[in-house]
Amino acid sequence: MKQELKRTHKEAKGLAKVFLQADPMNFLLWCKLARVESLAGKKEDCKKIFYNALCMCKSKPDATLLCRGFAENMHDSDPDAVKLVLSALGDDLLFADYLQAKKSVTGVVLLRAARSLERLCEDLSCLYQQVNAEVRSYFA
Repeated sequence: MKQELKRTHKEAKGLAKVFLQADPMNFLLWCKLARVESLAGKKEDCKKIFYNALCMCKSKPDATLLCRGFAENMHDSDPDAVKLVLSALGDDLLFADYLQAKKSVTGVVLLRAARSLERLCEDLSCLYQQVNAEVRSYFA
């Protein structure tokens, strides 16, 4: 059983790398690759994959997807890293500053990040309401 899991892990990882060479900005695939590493018990490799993807990311929707995946995979094993990533998300996607240069997470940074994340949630809520209204009108 353990041997089969190792083989499956290796195959999944290899396949993901092939697809990422063709489309390196496929952040959903980066999340899946990191998840494979997490399920294999390789939390540090999972963290490195997310960090690399986040440093490449330039859009808020992609960054939100990556941060969600990171939080889901790392909240138990490295809560300080989750704070760091969410702070960078809330601070204008400055992932390289936080993850590579080890920018410190101060109270001001956390407050700014929290406000930014609140605005993001409000924006998504408004979008949900708009889409929901359009769908309801379609079926009315």
